[in-house]
Amino acid sequence: MDTITTNIFEYYFQQPAEITIDEVSKASNVISRSSNDIRFMRKDYSQISDYYEWNQEYFQELAAMQRKYIHLKNNVEERMTADIDSMGLTGRTIGVHIRRLMFQYHVKDHPVAVDLDDFVNAVKKLIETGRYDQIFLATEEMESLERMQQEFGDRLVYYKDIYRNNIGDTYRSAVSDRKEHHYLLGYEVLRDVYTLANCQALVAGLSNISFCAKIKRLSTETDYMDEIILNNGLAKDGMGFNTFYKKSEKRINNE
Repeated sequence: MDTITTNIFEYYFQQPAEITIDEVSKASNVISRSSNDIRFMRKDYSQISDYYEWNQEYFQELAAMQRKYIHLKNNVEERMTADIDSMGLTGRTIGVHIRRLMFQYHVKDHPVAVDLDDFVNAVKKLIETGRYDQIFLATEEMESLERMQQEFGDRLVYYKDIYRNNIGDTYRSAVSDRKEHHYLLGYEVLRDVYTLANCQALVAGLSNISFCAKIKRLSTETDYMDEIILNNGLAKDGMGFNTFYKKSEKRINNE
């Protein structure tokens, strides 16, 4: 990080305009991160019933925004490019994103967990087409990594320098004593997104990471050859997101 900032966006990305956060806070017609404003942003939002239901038109719209406005800082882009190159992607790669740690918290309106067997079967289905010879795995948990290693052996590539566990941390609440831990958590998530976007097929559940990978890939005016999104619907009961986040923050503060 070459400048001191408290704006997390600026840790990784260039600002698209010379406007400060203070100036934005005093402006009108500002889109916030609220669910209502997210729905408002959608050109055809009347046909989208929940946060995780995105149509192709909306993906294309966000890809145009990505292409125009979202650019990594030079030092981050150099590091990201080197890391992705180190994966040795063959151009016949299935990108797989498995995210299951948060599912144990039973958060209402959050996607219901997908079994590991379903991920494995989806990947095998694509391998059988003969179009792919490699699998890139993005996951924050050891159990999923170990299962995919057992199933696919040397065909599997993945980053070995990321924070993983099986105890229920999310990227938001993960605790570690490694240097610049939270900065690295953000970088590692972004690296997964950009690497998944460099794959030719995608197997994933409903998640912001898989959605962002598709947006990034579409921003290059190329879509995935094959795409399997495993969807068990959304949880109909459980704690609200705000309650979950408060519990996560409380656990961090107690560490």
